[in-house]
Amino acid sequence: GDSKNNNWGARYGCFVATQECTLMSVFGWVNTGGFSGSKPEAVVLSIWKKDSTANGTSPTRIYLLSQTTHTFPASSAANYVEQIIDTPGAVQINKYDSVFVSIRRVGGEEHDRTATWYLDYELKFKSSDIL
Repeated sequence: GDSKNNNWGARYGCFVATQECTLMSVFGWVNTGGFSGSKPEAVVLSIWKKDSTANGTSPTRIYLLSQTTHTFPASSAANYVEQIIDTPGAVQINKYDSVFVSIRRVGGEEHDRTATWYLDYELKFKSSDIL
């Protein structure tokens, strides 16, 4: 819930709401390539929303909509696929809000810095308006 530069929606957004809607669910897969497998790895997938100031430069606040943790066992390394299923409840998205996703490693151990993370996901929205 921090204030971020006005350009975040344009740079990192995966969805811009054309009308008020509700985020209903998140589904997908997360996987890693190049993971050495010597230690388990965990990542947190976060979904955020942020409004932008049209034709302006004022920073605006970001809001956390959903967050899930995914753990990859050392024994499976790069072949392991973690499923993403999240139903965050009725999360309101305002007209012109941008939605973006972040992924970050968690845990107290040293991470495999050579690993690349892959994410394939679907966000389902619902709106009562008909376009």
